[in-house]
Amino acid sequence: SKNQYCNNIRSWSLLENGPDNLCLYFDSVNTNQSAQSETWLRIPYDSPRPRIEITMKFTTLDFWNDTNIEFSDIFPYPSRIPETWFHDAVLFVEPNGSFIKYNYRPDLSGGDTSGSPDKLFYALYGSNRGNILTYIENPLPKQSMHYSVCGNYIDIHVNFQPENTPVPANTTFEVNYVCEVFGDSKTSIDELKVIGQKSVASGKLLID
Repeated sequence: SKNQYCNNIRSWSLLENGPDNLCLYFDSVNTNQSAQSETWLRIPYDSPRPRIEITMKFTTLDFWNDTNIEFSDIFPYPSRIPETWFHDAVLFVEPNGSFIKYNYRPDLSGGDTSGSPDKLFYALYGSNRGNILTYIENPLPKQSMHYSVCGNYIDIHVNFQPENTPVPANTTFEVNYVCEVFGDSKTSIDELKVIGQKSVASGKLLID
């Protein structure tokens, strides 16, 4: 349904324009204005690698009649043909385990191993364009966070699953995540897994 997309931008602002940071804010609503999505984005100047820091907040203004609230749906490839993809696989690491999903057919979709992690790390690797490393934090662990690789493996879903629907007014779901570009095709899966384990243990993206 078109009412399940908060893609009608209501406002945006440039909060900071250097020299240390570039900071943006924007908010949007769905077609019937029953829900709002807010995004705060920061790009630091002094990071040793390309880096973005994002906070996203979803608020029901009236109601939300879906069992899913998706805040991240990543499609980093130019087409659905695996030969055109820049990365060979995706690595997921959470506090209770990890798994790898490789780019091949037939597809074997993957999901979370522990049910509802409050911290999640994933890496798109290995690529000469750089490996994309992302750390995600759920500041309200009582809200169930779920992630999975799409059935066609063309995108990666990270979302919340409300306990009851419709979700009543003034309910909020919030997430923080940091994304950096690191290494190349020679970066080993063991190194990336260690980065992921350190990150979910410390509560921040730890690369150095």
